[in-house]
Amino acid sequence: MLSKYGIDKPIWVTNAFYYPRADVSPEELGQIFVKSYVISFACGADKFFYERFKALRFEPPFMKQSALVDENGERRPTYYGLKTLIEKLDKFTSAEKLAEGQYKFMVEGKIVFVLWGSGEIPAEITGEVLVTDIYGKGTRTDSSAIKLTESPIFIESIY
Repeated sequence: MLSKYGIDKPIWVTNAFYYPRADVSPEELGQIFVKSYVISFACGADKFFYERFKALRFEPPFMKQSALVDENGERRPTYYGLKTLIEKLDKFTSAEKLAEGQYKFMVEGKIVFVLWGSGEIPAEITGEVLVTDIYGKGTRTDSSAIKLTESPIFIESIY
């Protein structure tokens, strides 16, 4: 829309916050969180500012649930999701949606895929790769063994 009117400005998503349903588990919320960032970047967002760092005792439950860290200082899945996003995608120069739940990022000269859902992995992912979950746990595996789920994974070639 901006380019349609000749506006060339960066897009910053500010004051971002997710109001979870009562039945959303912390793990599901972490998955939603990572997907939201990936989709936003692929749609052209340059920066993303999440506003809920630590839950406060006086807040309603839905606000506490969306915080990166709970009232007692325990890190939630959203915390690890953000940490992994930063580790894997910081300084990306391009982001592209390949298909539903399939995104390709160029990060410092290398390709990082972020995938989820039930489809097949992109054909260009071959051989031994590093697969990292939203908690930052990386595993070397052959690309033929990758099975997608609703939890996003980051895939990088091993050079």
